[in-house]
Amino acid sequence: MPGHKIGVNMDLVFSNTVFVLDRHCRYPEIPNAYLAFLARCQSRRTLRQSAYYLKDYWDWCERSAVAWDKATEGDIWNYVRTIPGKSEAYNRSIGRVCDFYRYAERNGVANPTENLVRPKNILKRRNRLEPEIRIPSLDAYARFLVGLERERNRLIAETFFVTGLRLDELRALPRSLGAWVPDRNDEVEYTVVGKGDVARTLKMGVEHWRSLVAYAEKASGPYLFSHDGVRPLSSDTIEKVFRRNSHATGVRIYPHLLRHMFATFRLRALLAQGIGTDAALLRVQMELGHRSIHTTSIYLHLIPGGPVSASMGRYQQNMSREIECKIRKLKASRK
Repeated sequence: MPGHKIGVNMDLVFSNTVFVLDRHCRYPEIPNAYLAFLARCQSRRTLRQSAYYLKDYWDWCERSAVAWDKATEGDIWNYVRTIPGKSEAYNRSIGRVCDFYRYAERNGVANPTENLVRPKNILKRRNRLEPEIRIPSLDAYARFLVGLERERNRLIAETFFVTGLRLDELRALPRSLGAWVPDRNDEVEYTVVGKGDVARTLKMGVEHWRSLVAYAEKASGPYLFSHDGVRPLSSDTIEKVFRRNSHATGVRIYPHLLRHMFATFRLRALLAQGIGTDAALLRVQMELGHRSIHTTSIYLHLIPGGPVSASMGRYQQNMSREIECKIRKLKASRK
């Protein structure tokens, strides 16, 4: 917690390695040592900026009666909610707090930010605390699929929707997936390498797998979705396809939104089968590759209606059939 106030009106000054801020306070021992550590590698201007980022956090701790060395992850998220702005300055501010706690951890202080992953992603998560995510209806998704006339583009959208893969994970899918063997539950196990080069084993429904295998037989190169038979399809190309189709169909869908859709429909399917909330969240956390269960829990309030099944193979089969039914009705209405 901040110490005594002093009446010195000056920028960041150095006095026996004790850092002082405008009309503020002398930092406690560990935060002061952290600033001294930064002083070895940061310019005076950058160091002053870092000190003021921490000052904002100390002020919040003081107002909220939270001891900085006893803060929990919940306290950090409460602090995140109070930070205005949606710019790099926001990310630098919370990033400095995360970096400080990593330093303090060496001195025996519990790190409440260890599950917040990279600071640049925290702004996105802060926005999800008061979600602006709007999950499209299955009818809207069907209209979006109808607009994708090319087989490759439609398969990409369907794969995002039924697997919840990230963009880079989908781009890295191998063309050799025909060698995968379905199990007795009509599911195919496969491994993807996600953020931080962490591999996880997932399952895919056999019907969608067969569609990918049929497409792979006509493709060339090591990747399922390839740019030139050598390199994987670029992220920009995929996002451009989605943007153009969104304008053409009037349905705004982008690759990561389909991952959100997968998470919400999948979570609802598990809960409807009587699986407890904690167990359902843990399973979806594994399927999505989230490091923190907090990220997965955000989807709880977004759950819409949809086909129900706990088995991944049956879940994907039910979803695919409902979407196909909606597409047939949509095409019939246009004739």
